[in-house]
Amino acid sequence: MKNKWLEYFYIRRSKLFDFYYYLKEYKDVMYSDIDPLIHFIEYGWKEGRNPSSSFDTSFYLSNNPDVQRSAVNPLFHYIRHGKKEGRKPRSNSEFPGKSLNSNKSRDKRWKKILTAQNIKKSINFIKRYGVRSFYLKAKVVIFPETQYHNLKLNKAEINIYSTKQLLDFKVPPNLLNLFPEGISIIIPTKNAGEEFEFLLKNLTNQEGFSSIEIIIVDSGSTDRTVDLARNYHAKVIEIPSEKFTHSYSRSLGAESATNDLLFFTVQDALPPDKLFLYELATVLRFNKVSAVSCAETPRQNADLFYKVICWNHYNFLGVNENDRIFSLPQLKDHVSLRRNAQLSDLACMISKNVFMQYKTGLNYAEDLGLGINLIKAGHKIAFLGSTRIIHSHNRSAYYFLKRGYVDNLFLSDMFSDFKIPKINYMELVPEIKEAFFKIINFIENDMKIIQSPLYLEDFDKIIVKFLRNFNSNDNNKRIEDISTIYVDGDLKSILIELFTQSPLINNLDRKNNFIIPSLEGITNVMTNYIRSSYEFIDSFLLEEIKHALVKQFAIVVGSSLAYAYRNRNEIDETLLTPLDQKLRGGV
Repeated sequence: MKNKWLEYFYIRRSKLFDFYYYLKEYKDVMYSDIDPLIHFIEYGWKEGRNPSSSFDTSFYLSNNPDVQRSAVNPLFHYIRHGKKEGRKPRSNSEFPGKSLNSNKSRDKRWKKILTAQNIKKSINFIKRYGVRSFYLKAKVVIFPETQYHNLKLNKAEINIYSTKQLLDFKVPPNLLNLFPEGISIIIPTKNAGEEFEFLLKNLTNQEGFSSIEIIIVDSGSTDRTVDLARNYHAKVIEIPSEKFTHSYSRSLGAESATNDLLFFTVQDALPPDKLFLYELATVLRFNKVSAVSCAETPRQNADLFYKVICWNHYNFLGVNENDRIFSLPQLKDHVSLRRNAQLSDLACMISKNVFMQYKTGLNYAEDLGLGINLIKAGHKIAFLGSTRIIHSHNRSAYYFLKRGYVDNLFLSDMFSDFKIPKINYMELVPEIKEAFFKIINFIENDMKIIQSPLYLEDFDKIIVKFLRNFNSNDNNKRIEDISTIYVDGDLKSILIELFTQSPLINNLDRKNNFIIPSLEGITNVMTNYIRSSYEFIDSFLLEEIKHALVKQFAIVVGSSLAYAYRNRNEIDETLLTPLDQKLRGGV
């Protein structure tokens, strides 16, 4: 049993076992009452089942006869020994040629920062945002270790009773009644699909509680969502779709809960194992916090851009490598409050009494609003990076345009110190047009001749060259003539609407351009993520990068339009009001 525990611990922490993948690939496991990882350890690898799309069990065994002879779990062997020895986890997973560990020498940090181009960018930034915003931005760039100023990193102080402490795969009997009051799980739903059953079965099998109540607040499902919920004995509350808001649905579910301990999640999330809720509950019990959330692990089929924005968000919160306890910071600007008050609707555990006292009526980002209410009242909240829930979406570029728009309107409404850059709508649209055609040309022409696999430092050079030569002669092109798989129909339609409204400006003032530096910033985030996650760029990742470039363009456009809307004049009003109504819907 001890050896199985070691395998469980190492495999779980390696993130090479994808619970969602395993359940989806092997439906017999989903309908059994066994933890997917335990199934893989005891039976799955012996039957040639793969733990994720990143590891091929049969390939590893057939290419490593010594592992096959030893009868050891191949994934466990790879984690402990194989990776360090350079063994391949699947076919075509190793870059040919020179050593992956060779790094070219880099320029001195100050030489990189103090360039004529960066000085020009700095002047432009000050014009748009002001001196104070520039000071805070420059401080993070020059002294990156200060970016988490005013954070309380209490990783050693957070007590989590987790699977790594168990010598068996079940909670010890003497601890099963640690939460005798039970737990109520609240999930807003609408057309959750057949995979909703994965979540219901997983939640029903959670251990460590005397009772589990599942409450579904459904806003007009036309599929089997409600039937599936009732099959698992969930309490179902049905509301008209027009009454749905995130805060209203969750409040309604909380009011009907019979337990004091509440857990909020969403219809397409999935706890990684049977002790997930138990771990969160122990954080509440043993750390004097009033609420606890955790980060998400994107599914293996998540697109690159979603992975990038998750990684960047958790870097911002300081939880990619840590668990944190948040409290009210001394500096109460919008950045510090957001970094110290974040909860997540994907996974949030809180007592009913506390929730009903501090809930918000916000229609958007109600989890952040709840966190702010709590820390302002003197409560502490926890956010875990070590324990994560499985969740991701593959969204269209148009969705991210809307998301960028709504996010920035919300932040400017919620925080009085949120700086709105000085952007004029009629000057902005030609910038958007120039950037769009430049990106499409880069994707459809320049990136087509890139040979993969490609070393990261070589890719960096290509991206830097693209961003630094952002001049386009495509302003006379028509977007209607563009046909590419990287631009979805909704994004194309909204861009056509924008471009037909704006005058043709052939000589753009690039000194005051907003779109280009914003694209540089978000592209740098993507390349930093790629450097931290990949050893080289293969053809699949190259294709993902193309989609990500369009999605990050879209989110920058959405943010820019939000700023233009805040700065609108009477002439802009007639153009921006219908656009505003369109972009606010459905996010």
